[in-house]
Amino acid sequence: MINDYLHLQLLSREQPIKLVYRFIEGTSSKFWSIERPRFAGPLQVRFGRIGSAGQVTNVGISLREVLDRRDEKVNKGYYFSPEHSSEWISQALKGSPFADIREFQGNRAFDGSGEFIGEFPPDEKDFILGRYLLG
Repeated sequence: MINDYLHLQLLSREQPIKLVYRFIEGTSSKFWSIERPRFAGPLQVRFGRIGSAGQVTNVGISLREVLDRRDEKVNKGYYFSPEHSSEWISQALKGSPFADIREFQGNRAFDGSGEFIGEFPPDEKDFILGRYLLG
């Protein structure tokens, strides 16, 4: 999970952004994302089945409420998916220790084929992600 500080830094910027969380278990295959679709626009939440456009709710949601809802989703088993987030996030991670990572499940990292890459302590993972995403 990306920590609150990193979320605040990323979401406080006015640039468009999309942070995607996924949940795949049994027959369930869902996503939940935090988005700012246009420069200086309001934040919104989108959710739905993977492969669909989903539906938008909570246009203009506050950062604090976004973080609270993100925590609820992570506690239910959703994991951050850099590969499905904004392209600039994937680009920023190239050349980093996260270059091959496509999904996180807790602190466990997996590549695009679902192979386990390694486990990162929460502080180390957040530090590396912050360094590459925030510059």
